[in-house]
Amino acid sequence: MLNGARDGEGDPVSLAIQRTATFARRKIFLVSTPTIQGLSRIEMEYEHSDQRQFHVPCPHCGEMQVLVWSQVCFDDAKGAFYKCISCSKRIDEFAKTEMLKNGTWIAKHPDRSVAGFHLSSLYSPVGWFSWQQAVVNFKQAQKNETLLKVWVNTTLGEPWVDRGESPDLERLYERAEDYPRGVVPKGGLILTAGVDVQKDRVECEVVAWGVGKESWSVDYIVIPYAPSTIQAWAQLKTVLDTVYPLSSLVKGLPIFMMTIDAGYATQEVYNWVRQQNPYKVMAVKGMDRALIPLSSPS
Repeated sequence: MLNGARDGEGDPVSLAIQRTATFARRKIFLVSTPTIQGLSRIEMEYEHSDQRQFHVPCPHCGEMQVLVWSQVCFDDAKGAFYKCISCSKRIDEFAKTEMLKNGTWIAKHPDRSVAGFHLSSLYSPVGWFSWQQAVVNFKQAQKNETLLKVWVNTTLGEPWVDRGESPDLERLYERAEDYPRGVVPKGGLILTAGVDVQKDRVECEVVAWGVGKESWSVDYIVIPYAPSTIQAWAQLKTVLDTVYPLSSLVKGLPIFMMTIDAGYATQEVYNWVRQQNPYKVMAVKGMDRALIPLSSPS
């Protein structure tokens, strides 16, 4: 923990940056390996940077490329080697010295003011950490998910994606249900709506909820008016008052609760919310607390 930081003072990194404010020529470096995707602080900072990657030339065709794990191959007889992403020719470890010498950093987003660098262990100079050792470690890590996570974080310098959060594409597709838009599927018992306010539009998703928190996306509405206009809120009121038909019954379901993100156009959101039923519409604000998905309304 940052020296002097106490519980309740906020994020340690933000606090440390704030403490450099009095230094006119300050330089701030954040150096780390990532952890879990979506929760890693260094990943978040890199995503907001110009995202520089080190490109090296193929010794055969000269194609500049980023060294990635998918191009590392292993031959039982001749060991690990790299396959050029362009000409597909074999690149042996010894060629890396000249490749690194002629490499260059290229930014994915050169218009951004913060410099961010990503470099994996595949770039380790000859004699340090070899592609062969990376393959050996990878094979050993296959036996244990914890070891594999460490390997991804430290060898590739990439965030770990929890398998439980990344379902197989085909299995996920097979679970898709066929039901018409705007109709509550069988099993839907209650409707909620989430509203996002943008500079030039308002977007709303209506979701049906059933037993065990099973949910269905019933409708998605894009209101093409800025939140500063009367039309935007008039159309949102129409959505709020909509009664959605049920697939199993003649009687439909109204929206039980609508929440609106007040992070943008805050005053306009508050003004409209105050005119609605307080038990049916609520203004909300997202918080940067990954471990606290819900909090009490105020």
